[in-house]
Amino acid sequence: MARRLAAAVAVLALTLLPEAVDAAFGYTTSSGYYQIDSGAGLVIRVRRVDAGSSTSIGDIMSLKYNGVEYQLQNKGTHLASGFDWLYDNQGGVNLSIATVNSNVKVTIGAKYMTHYYIVKENVNNVYMGSYYTQNSARSEHRFLCRLRQSNLPNGPDESDVSTSGNTVIESADVQRTPSGHTRSKHYSGRRLREWKYMGVSGTGVGIWLVRDNGEGHSGGPFYKVIQNQHTGSAQEVTLYFSYGMSQTEAFRKNTLVLYTLVVTDGSPPPTPSLSFLSNMGLIGYVSSRGLVTGNGLRPRNTKYQYHVGFSNARAQYFTTSYGSNGAWRCPDIIPGTYKMTVYKNELEVHVVQGLVVQANTRILNTMTIPNDPSFATAIWRIGDWDGTPLELRNGDRVNLMHPSDVRMSSWNPGAFVVGTHTATDMPAYFFKSINNGFEVHFKLTAAQIRVGHRVRIGITVAYKNGRPQAQVNGWSGSIPGIRSQPQTRSLTVGTYRGNNEMYEYNVPASAWKSDPTETNILKIWVVSGSSGSGYLSPAFSLDCIDLLCTNCDVEGTYRIISKVSGLVLDVAFSSTENSANVQQYGYIGGTNQQWTVSDAGSGYYKIVNVNSGLALEVMGESTDDGANVVQYDYWGGTNQQWAIEEIGDDGYLSIVNRGSGHALEVEASSTSNSANIQQGTNAEADNQLWYFNSV
Repeated sequence: MARRLAAAVAVLALTLLPEAVDAAFGYTTSSGYYQIDSGAGLVIRVRRVDAGSSTSIGDIMSLKYNGVEYQLQNKGTHLASGFDWLYDNQGGVNLSIATVNSNVKVTIGAKYMTHYYIVKENVNNVYMGSYYTQNSARSEHRFLCRLRQSNLPNGPDESDVSTSGNTVIESADVQRTPSGHTRSKHYSGRRLREWKYMGVSGTGVGIWLVRDNGEGHSGGPFYKVIQNQHTGSAQEVTLYFSYGMSQTEAFRKNTLVLYTLVVTDGSPPPTPSLSFLSNMGLIGYVSSRGLVTGNGLRPRNTKYQYHVGFSNARAQYFTTSYGSNGAWRCPDIIPGTYKMTVYKNELEVHVVQGLVVQANTRILNTMTIPNDPSFATAIWRIGDWDGTPLELRNGDRVNLMHPSDVRMSSWNPGAFVVGTHTATDMPAYFFKSINNGFEVHFKLTAAQIRVGHRVRIGITVAYKNGRPQAQVNGWSGSIPGIRSQPQTRSLTVGTYRGNNEMYEYNVPASAWKSDPTETNILKIWVVSGSSGSGYLSPAFSLDCIDLLCTNCDVEGTYRIISKVSGLVLDVAFSSTENSANVQQYGYIGGTNQQWTVSDAGSGYYKIVNVNSGLALEVMGESTDDGANVVQYDYWGGTNQQWAIEEIGDDGYLSIVNRGSGHALEVEASSTSNSANIQQGTNAEADNQLWYFNSV
């Protein structure tokens, strides 16, 4: 009896020991799985037989590192929610294994989808690729790792829903802890351009998913989606390349999406080299690619990063500008025709359609940014035109928690008073049931009261077709029509990213208070034909709101920016001499590039250089087309006086000389530094239009 008990104890002890690490690279086949050994500590098993509703042929059913099991045993690690789930098992799932160029390659097929697992000798990586020729009926295209939390406890706090006593507050996937903090898998995400890898770790181990350049993903460079969820027994690590939640683009097919499962000692993963995959016989692999570079972007606000994106139905790419001139470089583009977009932070400020990329290098000249709404002169502005609400009230928290979280400041803090409050007093989000009719208080000068002005409200996403309607004192703007936005939750699941939209309201002079000492009240209403309550009522995320100066006094100090070139009026060589030439040049902040505009009487203005104190004038009082423009002591001549008028609705101004009636213009519509400034017959052409940007 004692001997049998001792033997049983010995057997039990042996079963509790970690399995010995098999260091022989290669694969073996059994009736239920393929086993692949990297030879360096990583051993995986790929399921060959479906074992139930939570498993599928093609799953990674075991993932061991140095003999320790990290894979959940009741569920698989797999594409989507299982390869058979993608197309409801139509046509079944088939798989095969082979050695190709000394690497182990598993190929899995499921109707319109092909997936690969590839293992190299002595490398603890599983290289993967997913290729679709048709979309599935599912809204989720992802690779999901279901791992043991007990061995991998370190993951994002925001997505830890394992706390005892949590209360579900929204759609079964948002919870509130007893402390009032909110948790959800949705709060684990980051914008695509912000991450290259995701993962979890434990003692002496880290398991990570590392993406490729994102070319087969949907949603653009700022799309934010689930990356992790800790449910108690499970640590789920998920790499989405297309997801239905708050999505703005269609699923991309016929593009091979590459990504790598990397096992480390707990440290962050290096970026794997994928060049060897070109010889692995992968469907959709493209070796021949193009490079597009740009010499610069102008004008730019150096407070922000500028990004350049390329997109078409098959692929997307993005890069960030660098250096003092905003140069950029975007490599490894699949040849094709693309829409090119320039972003100021997340705001589209320039679009080029039909840009052809070939399998070579294409160099683009410095590009002018003509459509930044912040260039327009405003009486007041709350927030920044950058495509995000991050600078506004709660903007630093909206990605990480539910709007009802106790850590959020009040969404209805009271009226915003222009000149007293700052951007952090303006709510980032507007909900029909929470802070509808939010008020902005402001005063106008006697001159400003005499004319109408334009209210502009920018949003980044809408929920349930929520959109802003402006009401000023007793005047109400018309209810705007519905615009294209995602039709899913957004603001409550940690994202403000949708389609940037601007709503404009031309407020007549009759709407203003007639006394400059009286306060005007702008009310912002959330309008929608859809219903909902609380934080799930119709809503939108605010980018910026301003009151645009329309035909009002432009006195102040500015950099004066050409529409055609994006360059600024500049006194050559910072000269302080009479008759020094005026040219255009990239803005570097010099006082020779700054101009003070002041009243010259009779509705005209004098424009004086800050550096020299000399006035802008048409040389020799000429009335000829092409006459040169210089600086000179101000003596009151009509050749030194200018009419400044708004042209169109986008904030551009014309500068017309009083003496000649001709417009200030860039010679020959040049976009080059040092191009000459002259006068020409006023045609309201792009080389005759200017932005006044306050300095």
